[in-house]
Amino acid sequence: MNGENRGLRADAAAKRFLHRRSILASIIGGLVDECRGMPRAEVEACLGDGEYVEGLENDCPCIPGREDTVFEAVLPLPNGERIALMINIEPQDDCSSLDDIYERAKDYISDLRTRQSRHYEGRRSSPDKLKVRLRAMNVWILMSPRADLRNSIHVLGDEDHVSYARGAPKLEMRDVDTKVLVCLGDPEEDGDYEPLPELLEALDWSMARGIDDRRRVEKLSELGYEVDKEMESEVIGMNSIEADRERRARREGKIEGKIEDASRMLADGMPEDKVRHYTGLTEEQMEEARNLH
Repeated sequence: MNGENRGLRADAAAKRFLHRRSILASIIGGLVDECRGMPRAEVEACLGDGEYVEGLENDCPCIPGREDTVFEAVLPLPNGERIALMINIEPQDDCSSLDDIYERAKDYISDLRTRQSRHYEGRRSSPDKLKVRLRAMNVWILMSPRADLRNSIHVLGDEDHVSYARGAPKLEMRDVDTKVLVCLGDPEEDGDYEPLPELLEALDWSMARGIDDRRRVEKLSELGYEVDKEMESEVIGMNSIEADRERRARREGKIEGKIEDASRMLADGMPEDKVRHYTGLTEEQMEEARNLH
């Protein structure tokens, strides 16, 4: 199997894992304010039947009917209201900066809002008739972040980015349309996960780099997840050393291509702020692009 195929298989394993009803329920229960504290089984019950939750669109060939990591759930609240949540989950190795992720997240949120409107129009029902509150959420999961971001959650906002690490105040989401970055780390480091939600521990053990595969599986079982052969295959497949190396190599190749694209954009007279926005390059990478032309 060549490097590209290994990388694609690892990415597909990560998407399959995030389509698991138990994992998606943990993410929703940890990051949606009104759902925090709900038993995971109650959140799972809002996500349909079966081990996997279907995405709203089919955009890559990993599982027929379950490829897109965009999901919808209607969640009942203790006060009798309901939230119609549309959530997009994006796993990746690392990011250049919180600002870069935020700019990309704004575009994703806009797309989610458009999909949500079309979704309800397609049902010929309005949110008012359904008596639900619409909410969009874009979640980025960094599987191998740089040292200063490890084991932290960041709520990304227009004016500032509120970060939560161990020992921080209670995690709070401030906007109806939430953009959040979850950075994984070593789950065996000293200290507990308070006040971070339970989901961070589960995601650390399942998706963070550099952990023994068998230990991952054992710990997920201890945390109350039913680890069948397929889940075990997903966890091992998305974290194999070989797949990680190939993924990093592909990412480096993509960055080199973006630098070349940025150089051509600059040569054509495009403003630097627009080039940075479209390519997502860091200042150091932009300097390389400037030096190419």
